Amino acid sequence: MSGLLSIQAVSKRFGDDRPAVDDVSLEIGRNEFFALLGPSGCGKTTLLRMIAGLETPSAGRITIDGEDMIGVPANRRPVNLVFQSYAIFPHMNVLQNVEYGLMVVGAPKAERRQRAMETLELVQLADLARRAPGQLSGGQRQRVALARALVKRPKVLLLDEPLSALDAKLRDTMQTELVHLQRRLGFSFVIVTHDQDEALSIATRIAVMRDGRVSQVGTPRELYELPASRFVAEFIGRINLFDARLVATEGGAVVCDADELGRVAVTTPRPAGGVVTLAVRPERLRITAAKPAGDVVKVAGVVGDVTYLGDAVRVALTTPQGRRVLASLPNDGRLGESLPEIGQTRWASWAPADMLVLGD
Repeated sequence: MSGLLSIQAVSKRFGDDRPAVDDVSLEIGRNEFFALLGPSGCGKTTLLRMIAGLETPSAGRITIDGEDMIGVPANRRPVNLVFQSYAIFPHMNVLQNVEYGLMVVGAPKAERRQRAMETLELVQLADLARRAPGQLSGGQRQRVALARALVKRPKVLLLDEPLSALDAKLRDTMQTELVHLQRRLGFSFVIVTHDQDEALSIATRIAVMRDGRVSQVGTPRELYELPASRFVAEFIGRINLFDARLVATEGGAVVCDADELGRVAVTTPRPAGGVVTLAVRPERLRITAAKPAGDVVKVAGVVGDVTYLGDAVRVALTTPQGRRVLASLPNDGRLGESLPEIGQTRWASWAPADMLVLGD
């Protein structure tokens, strides 16, 4: 993966407040689908706007294909931005909307008409070229916004929460379409999202942001299976967390004491400090009526919630210490098989190898 977009020690301050973006460095490769993920206010949209040229960094450098972008106006950068609101011109039809950017830069009419139609074919809207935006569905308007950004053939396509206004089913469909589109075009895509499932499903790599800084960068699998901190573990998917204290090392394992779990030996990179968090994903848990035997980690609790999700059943236990323990059980049974019932006492268990030891 060769570098295309380089963000070097970039910060952004608005007035005297704490930085909206604080010393962020990232390298984004060619043909990469990269996600900036984090909660509201973490700085991801501000960072995207600095890449686009709509905000100026207070410090640091941004280069695209080796060219320094500081001082380069937005309309001269090799990027295009798709806004959350789509920003389609209501008085123009679909074709005119897509042609507009080429018209502004003075492209001949025949060339812009040909490129606009080719791009509409790409997003499967060629047959709606003469429609007005008001005659389109939400998903169709989103594809018009994409086509208008793609027609100028940018080196980097920037997407600011482009699917947030769509309903859940259409959002899933458009996520798949975005991935296929990026693979066909070979452009680098950078998407801002607060939706963990969206980032995991479409991105090749993800930067998780918090308070203006990057907490961790990795592939979806790396972030889910090996989060570097408690924050990343909680933000990427569901996870069970237990406060613990490091007490010893035994061979390649660390030994921890946790109130609900007792003494547990976990083979994992050891974080600094004595106070840590033990973590395990819900899909690693088994739920049984009898106390499990063998070399497993186990905890008893009262069933508080049972949620049927079709492909899985989510069971929540509450331990005597008040800890909520979540299990996600595959739905591989039939209607005749009973599910745990609210108020019953059940045991949750998992293998020590499925646990992580996390720092702050």
